[in-house]
Amino acid sequence: AAQVQPTNEFVMRGSLLLGEARFVQKDYRAVEAALQPLARQRLNPELDWRRQYLVCQAQAADGRPEEALQGTTNLLALSAASGQRNLQAESVAFQAGVLEQLNRRDEAIAVYEKNLAEGLPEERRRQALLSIIGLTLAQNRAAETAQRLEKFLGQYTNDAAADVALLALGELRLKEHAAVLETNRADGAAAENSLRCIGTSRG
Repeated sequence: AAQVQPTNEFVMRGSLLLGEARFVQKDYRAVEAALQPLARQRLNPELDWRRQYLVCQAQAADGRPEEALQGTTNLLALSAASGQRNLQAESVAFQAGVLEQLNRRDEAIAVYEKNLAEGLPEERRRQALLSIIGLTLAQNRAAETAQRLEKFLGQYTNDAAADVALLALGELRLKEHAAVLETNRADGAAAENSLRCIGTSRG
């Protein structure tokens, strides 16, 4: 059937299902082979997006993140052509994840920030915020993290991710307060020891 009617939608969807099955089996090269015939067909934007997304996933899982990253350019274009915000958000999240895999953290943060925009699925906004928090804290940039959280809360007070932002900001403030107390305690102990030394020397 595939040979007789390669442009039949059921045939094309069958190729996608085969690619997904190969992915589950972790046969990543076979994923690309299964989807190769679709690359020569004129697919609707959603089907073409699914094809490209599966190819990129296979490349990333196969230890080829650079290839996957190159493919995300087309992935983002296809998601925009589809007009579906959920596909656009999925594409952005995947691209940021590949950048994380490549240890390009600042670039990943910049990409994740695109998923904080209004009108995107709330779960994607929450995931993007958590990823940004994790990446900035991993680089010991607590002050920057707090600023990002405060900015987010100022813009999206009633957002579904606001509870996560508030909790994270509260934890950061507690850590900052604990650090200040520890510093003051250490300074006090040092001053006390100095006074004792002075007293002992005078004695």
